[in-house]
Amino acid sequence: NPRTTRKILLLRAGITQTDIARSLGVTPQAVTLEMAGVQKRSRRIRQALCAATGTTEREFFPEHHKEASAMDEQ
Repeated sequence: NPRTTRKILLLRAGITQTDIARSLGVTPQAVTLEMAGVQKRSRRIRQALCAATGTTEREFFPEHHKEASAMDEQ
């Protein structure tokens, strides 16, 4: 499950969603929405999450890249 994986990545990095929110000056709810991965709302939040966990957007949000991955395989 990508949502669970994202939470684990943050835990391993020793950072919380609240930490990300504070560093960006946004609400924790904004980070929670981005973590849910339902829709791409804030590139800045996505980039901060990826930087904090040492991942790329493709790794952190694989569901956003399914179509591109399927095309790469063809």
